[in-house]
Amino acid sequence: MEFTAPPSWIVSLDTATALLDDPMLSPPVQDGCDLQDPPCNDEDPPEIAVNVVRNDADVPLDAFVSSFEGGWFASYSDREALDLPAGHALIVDDVVDDVPQTPALAAFVGGPGTVIVVTAHRSAESDTLRTILGSLGVR
Repeated sequence: MEFTAPPSWIVSLDTATALLDDPMLSPPVQDGCDLQDPPCNDEDPPEIAVNVVRNDADVPLDAFVSSFEGGWFASYSDREALDLPAGHALIVDDVVDDVPQTPALAAFVGGPGTVIVVTAHRSAESDTLRTILGSLGVR
């Protein structure tokens, strides 16, 4: 997978995860932080995380989102479908809720056998999340 990140941000990569930190907001997340056990530093989650998740059964994207992480994203207040060069996407947004979930925003991009999950912990990262989605490429 490849994508465009803001030039001043710090990107930490491993096999299936990229963590993006804005150094103007906080110190970077520790190397080796695993998205499945976030955050490595409880006081400073990454501003944005990009993770490739297996979808061997090719579950339809809407059903995948509704069941991912035990249904965590199923109750998010807003959903927006997008068609991107990388595939069909669904953005779920809980920033307008009285008590928003964490992460506040998530995007799911479906592909054969995988789903790319992009999460943003603060609503302020909405534009950056959308920039990443627009630049997303799968190798």
